[in-house]
Amino acid sequence: MGEHSSLLGVAIRMPSTGVSGSLAAASPTDCRISPSILRGPSDVTAGGRGQNNFFRDRYDVPRLIGAVVARVNRLLINALDRQFRQFVAANWGPRV
Repeated sequence: MGEHSSLLGVAIRMPSTGVSGSLAAASPTDCRISPSILRGPSDVTAGGRGQNNFFRDRYDVPRLIGAVVARVNRLLINALDRQFRQFVAANWGPRV
């Protein structure tokens, strides 16, 4: 099997190669190995809007799409911060 992943809190195992795959193959089943690719706010926005629409929006409504990308950026930062707090609490106790 490959790396461990989590989708809505449900642990699943995915086939993988490279460093993450090696770590996942050698890890206990209760250990999660995150994918090594982290997408940025423009990637997430383009994924939700569609690549072609995203590029057209950048030309047609740059302020609007800029505001959307900024909002997605804040959401990603908040999600990463929550994940980090849970990791710290699970491994070292409550965050000081």
